[in-house]
Amino acid sequence: MDTPLYGFSNQPVIVEGIIPLPVAIGTPPMQANFMLDFVVVKVPSAYNDILGRTALNRLQAVVSTYHLKMKFPTKHGVGEVKGYHTTTRKCYMASCRSKNKEALIIEDLQEDTKMQRGKLVEELVSNEVYPGKENKTVRIALGRFMARSAERCLPFFKAIKKAKNFAWTDDCQKSFEELKTYLSSPPLFSKPLPGEDLFMYLSVTKVAVSIILVREEDGVQKPIYYVSKVLQDVETRYPKIDKIALALFISARRLRSYFQSHTIVVLTDQPLRKVLLSLETSKRLVNWSVELGEFDIQYKSLTAIKAQALADFIVECTSPEDPPQLLSRDYEARDERMAQYLELVKTSASNFKNFTIHQIPRDQNTQADTLSRLASAEVTDVRRSVYLEFLKKRSISSQNEIGIIDKEPCWMDMIIKYMSTGELPSERQKAKNLRVKAARYALVDGILYKKSFSLPYLKCLCPSESLYALQEVHEGICGQHLGGRTLAHKILWQGYYWPMIQKDAIEFTRRWDKCQKFSPVTHTPIAPLTPVVSPIPFPIWGMDLLGFFPMASGQRKFVIVAIDYFTKWTEAESLATITSAKCEDFF
Repeated sequence: MDTPLYGFSNQPVIVEGIIPLPVAIGTPPMQANFMLDFVVVKVPSAYNDILGRTALNRLQAVVSTYHLKMKFPTKHGVGEVKGYHTTTRKCYMASCRSKNKEALIIEDLQEDTKMQRGKLVEELVSNEVYPGKENKTVRIALGRFMARSAERCLPFFKAIKKAKNFAWTDDCQKSFEELKTYLSSPPLFSKPLPGEDLFMYLSVTKVAVSIILVREEDGVQKPIYYVSKVLQDVETRYPKIDKIALALFISARRLRSYFQSHTIVVLTDQPLRKVLLSLETSKRLVNWSVELGEFDIQYKSLTAIKAQALADFIVECTSPEDPPQLLSRDYEARDERMAQYLELVKTSASNFKNFTIHQIPRDQNTQADTLSRLASAEVTDVRRSVYLEFLKKRSISSQNEIGIIDKEPCWMDMIIKYMSTGELPSERQKAKNLRVKAARYALVDGILYKKSFSLPYLKCLCPSESLYALQEVHEGICGQHLGGRTLAHKILWQGYYWPMIQKDAIEFTRRWDKCQKFSPVTHTPIAPLTPVVSPIPFPIWGMDLLGFFPMASGQRKFVIVAIDYFTKWTEAESLATITSAKCEDFF
């Protein structure tokens, strides 16, 4: 058989050959026996052999995949072949899961974690030096986990970077003592469970980045792996968010097996996810984001550190705020609110003989730190008792109040004053006009209403209230962005009135930019259109000669008439004689 086979993935499979085999299907006495030709292919599969349509047709079998049964006729009755759910599930899992890769990852993780758990460094290092030449240098390497190894060994790197000027400094001696102390009490590492979510903390300094991978068990976070790296020349000048992204990128490469088999939850107080997914970032961050996209990584805000080891890890990696970094100068309170607070402090300070102001370091100001974390943390994350005080009002007033004005002057003042007290202007004409105008209004409980012929009383509005009514009806919850006249009528239907309502509504809609851009434009002509008979209508004229008429002056007794067929315009002239020259002169 030279023709290749095509599987479910539509890929050609080369046929190795054909082998005939005797097949017995069913259980005696209801059993079918016959020879079948099997095609041999070199393809990994969870099944030893597969029966095709040829075998099923020869068997006259009926297959039910739902019941995992196959029935076929025999000489002694109906034969039956039954499958088992456990076997089918094993075959399905074997075809979908890669055993070799999974076993390799588990064995590597088990070997490392078993070696690190419960043993001191002295038991791991074996100083077996074989005798040889006298002048021989022997190097012993310690391959194990070490938190912040890059930052701890940084003084050594600086000392041996220039061999000519090598000098053992106090920093080197201090780092050496810290390494001995740390190696004498190694931390215990935990083994992650399959499918378990792992948490990652990222920390950066000016010269190094550190990563710790932990798992949570019974509310306690246990470390799994540490990663550290000393930043090179260009990397030290990265922004802080770029350094954090670099730390995540390095951890994904070094801990690839964990990233592939677990969901990694990155806990950070920086907008790392937004920066990596943004299209306007640098090319460097875009490349890192593409490589990190193959893993299942989730980002959550850093609210609280639960394990004490993790707290030490983060605190040690954080740059300390030394007193030389603090500024002590005189500044001007330019902000109005800050100036009010400053005035309140000066007023309160006058009650004391003397006082000093000290800045509390961040690591000691636990109350402010806990309150800041409480704003972004869940209730279960804050284990300590936090006492909250709710202020009903601010310590300072927003503005200094001099006098409160109840209402603004408007067009209703004269009418309300006349209808309530009967007072009229001194001028006779103004008094007459006011009496006529007041007859169209009604005063109810100190509120002025406009009488209407077909509507109920309309409440009169002052200028500020009328502007609010225009905005609410035009663009409010039920606003339809109506035109000027329609807007004015709708306000009247709502029961409000002021004298310039039509003019104010038209001016308000004209000032609205979106209404000018998206308002419908009317294309209907104002008059019915006249159909055009000819594309050039004006050259079409009708001419006629009329006569004889009674003799007029100049012996004129004929009339020449011309009519435009399009505009129906008529021209006429009297003639004494009808000649071609006279007709040409007429036109």
